[in-house]
Amino acid sequence: MRKSFFNLIPYLLLSLFLSFLCVTSFSEIAEAQRNQSQRRQAPRRQAEVKDVGTESYTPRLTYDLGGAAGQSGGKSYTEINLGLNFWALSWLNWRNSVFYRFTETSVYGLDTSLRPTLALGSSALGLTLFGGPGYRFANENRSTLFGEAGMFISLANLTLGAGARRFLYSATNSSLSDETQFFLILGGSGSL
Repeated sequence: MRKSFFNLIPYLLLSLFLSFLCVTSFSEIAEAQRNQSQRRQAPRRQAEVKDVGTESYTPRLTYDLGGAAGQSGGKSYTEINLGLNFWALSWLNWRNSVFYRFTETSVYGLDTSLRPTLALGSSALGLTLFGGPGYRFANENRSTLFGEAGMFISLANLTLGAGARRFLYSATNSSLSDETQFFLILGGSGSL
């Protein structure tokens, strides 16, 4: 198991590198748009005209810890994962998570998914719904497409999420059956 855990490190480093590139690019784009917007609004400010309701969004990175359970080939399994979320827009999350599945043959790798979200309420007390497509890069010939959906409940600085993920092995590997996995995610107010 120890050797398998260390094999996750390249996946985690790749995920961090890709997220860093995206944050850097989106931050530069957002800064350029703010500067351009300020230049356009300069004459208005001189005339004391206020533009109400204009908000800018700064992309951010957050992280979370999760666990999952499901069945594969008639045998139950559990998984743990550590996720890194890149919020490109306030409603769009690109999630990358390294995972480890506890089975007779260790399965590990990287899940990457695009999660459009719908937030109801505030960050202090709110409900967020999400769903979207993804791809699992895994060892043991278990790389495949997946779809997922779920929700988060936010209470002050704590976020608790639950959902389901459907692995579509029939689309990429005819020797495995499709499987459904149920998961829980715990996140805090931490961001990178």
